[in-house]
Amino acid sequence: VTRFGAFLDSTLDRWGEGVVYIGIVAGASAAGFVTGAVLAAAAAVSSFQVSYTRAKAESLGLHGEVGIAPRAERLVLLTIGLVLAGLDGGVGSGARGQLWLGATLGLIFAAASITAIQRTWHVRTQLRKEEQGEQ
Repeated sequence: VTRFGAFLDSTLDRWGEGVVYIGIVAGASAAGFVTGAVLAAAAAVSSFQVSYTRAKAESLGLHGEVGIAPRAERLVLLTIGLVLAGLDGGVGSGARGQLWLGATLGLIFAAASITAIQRTWHVRTQLRKEEQGEQ
């Protein structure tokens, strides 16, 4: 209900998301699934970029929540991928679960990257409209 509460909520959301990806990187690394660890790191970076572009847009007084993969959608995808990987042999050497987890992390990386680009373009469009209105 307070501005600090909103700030704290967003901050803790990012922290929580980061902890999940750290766990995936650690688990994939321990299982020898290097590709999974790299994809998890890439998905985390792109996910944080989605959050950053929204926050930066809002700090400029602009609307920033657009795109195909906001946080809720990314978490649903990640949950499904982790469950399928666990049900299909985990991520140990040669396990089919690696396919599920790798595909899910790759999808999150791609969707989050597209979302960050969409948000960047959306901010650009808003700023151009403002500039044209001032001339």
